[in-house]
Amino acid sequence: MPEKTEHRDAGKPAYANVKMPAAFLTPYEYTAKDGRTFEKAYVHLPEGTKVNGIDLGHYSCDVFMNDRMKQQMLSGEQVTIGFKADEPVQVWTGKQGDEQHPYKRFEVKPWDLVKAVKAANDQFKADKAAEREAAKEQGVSLKDAAEQARDASAALEGHAAPDDRAVAR
Repeated sequence: MPEKTEHRDAGKPAYANVKMPAAFLTPYEYTAKDGRTFEKAYVHLPEGTKVNGIDLGHYSCDVFMNDRMKQQMLSGEQVTIGFKADEPVQVWTGKQGDEQHPYKRFEVKPWDLVKAVKAANDQFKADKAAEREAAKEQGVSLKDAAEQARDASAALEGHAAPDDRAVAR
């Protein structure tokens, strides 16, 4: 009796997985030529996603949706997206026939794409943390910004000082 042979490395999983915010997915229904319908989602790659030096920010790909992914999207959690490790992922941007936004399509290795998306997400988190830290050091707060906005609004309305208007709280 022939032995089962494994086509992939024993240490490498069959899927390359990455977590993305639910806001980066747009669900849609796909109808095959034979009339069957499938639930799929467009995955919009975040800004700063670079694969082998090529910036794929604002490119898209699509994936089949499973029940777990739908539940994660509904609850606003990070959605786990899996790409088959042995099949290239098609990514594209633009529209065919649109001169302002020309159609471009690439095939990307799934592991490279997952690493690039994770790196872009980590960079985004680091940038936001640095912004928050810089704002904290400058003493800028939402309360101060709100007071400045109220004062500017009052000046535009013709009030001399912010104390001239009635405060409803």
